[in-house]
Amino acid sequence: MIGNRVKVIFVPTHNDAHSIVGTLHKLDGAGAIIWRENTLPEGQGNVFIPMHRIHEIVDLGRAP
Repeated sequence: MIGNRVKVIFVPTHNDAHSIVGTLHKLDGAGAIIWRENTLPEGQGNVFIPMHRIHEIVDLGRAP
């Protein structure tokens, strides 16, 4: 799954975004590092998501 586009769905909380889409760079016991996709350049970049916040990771296939 490393190098694929993924959608990370978060554990539901009160006022968070429910998911993000990006390219998976690293996945281990601590969490996931994802290059987040966004239409604006300032919204793009590496994001670390701790494992306890991840509810599901959906594989969207190879990144272009």
